[in-house]
Amino acid sequence: MAVILFLLNDYYEYGIYTNSEDIVEVNGEGEILWGKTIDESFALIEDNRPYYMELYTGKTVDDDMDYFKRLHECVLTECSHQLHEAQLDTLFDMDALELSEESLQDFGDRDYILERIFKELNVQFNTRRQILLKTLFAYILQDRRMLEENDGISMFGTTAYHAVWEKVCAEVFDNKLHTTLGQLKMSAPLAEQYHSMKKKTLIEIIEKPIWEGLDTTETASDTLIPDLISTPKFDGVDYFIIFDAKYYNIQLEKGKSLRGNPGVGDVTKQYLYQLAYREFIKAHNIAVVKNCFLMPTEGNEIVKKGTAKMPMLEALGLENIQIRLIPAKMLYECYLTQRKININLFEL
Repeated sequence: MAVILFLLNDYYEYGIYTNSEDIVEVNGEGEILWGKTIDESFALIEDNRPYYMELYTGKTVDDDMDYFKRLHECVLTECSHQLHEAQLDTLFDMDALELSEESLQDFGDRDYILERIFKELNVQFNTRRQILLKTLFAYILQDRRMLEENDGISMFGTTAYHAVWEKVCAEVFDNKLHTTLGQLKMSAPLAEQYHSMKKKTLIEIIEKPIWEGLDTTETASDTLIPDLISTPKFDGVDYFIIFDAKYYNIQLEKGKSLRGNPGVGDVTKQYLYQLAYREFIKAHNIAVVKNCFLMPTEGNEIVKKGTAKMPMLEALGLENIQIRLIPAKMLYECYLTQRKININLFEL
């Protein structure tokens, strides 16, 4: 699966493998080859200046019948068919490819194809082409016939599972970061100073760093980016909850050393998120503001694990950060069934 997806993504980014051929023509439309023209053609001299009646020109053309171009097209077509048959093309958002009507058998037996690829590797010095050839080599080496004879299990996944956890939390907790100010449902109407920003999203109103030189002022493109913000209403009271999805296995028990905890940068940023929205919160009389780390648990109940705090930032009137362990199974079920979670259950 990893090889198939690499080949398809490589094709969408770089296109088909091509081998080009340099062609020299007489009076062609390509670049003039002055060295060859001077050495091999005759010149007429007038007023001590040479005039060449025939110019050698050069151009580079792609070889449409190149063995490896055709092989690449054949493999891509087969990969696309395999994804479709496994009903994975929609999952990975891959369009169907019909680049070739040839089959791998048309290119020779497996050993012959591998030998041709190996020889081509020895004459190719372009990094992208080398990687592609090695991947084609791996695909041919582990072709479908070999896989069908294999009784093992192939696993496909991601090493960046924290991004999955963030995505699931954002969906289930009804993330409002990308909602425009005019669409936020708050008890108070949009404050006057924010009327001109009503088409901006909640994430776009966070201030960006300003860099000042001796004779210039520049605003940076990057700024603070919270994971998700929820703006629920409980018993007629507006809440502003800043969540940070953390894929950690924290140990915070008496008699045991602290481990598996977010770093100081994560803690300070969480405070800064609230500071970034302080004026917005004040302008709309939002009564309750909460900070919270969301971490997964294999248990079946939401656990109030504790808090993370820094006294010097707490002294600024910023909320300390609650730590809540969420049953991963419950969160995934909500995500898959497109349900929002009841934030009241967290007792923030």
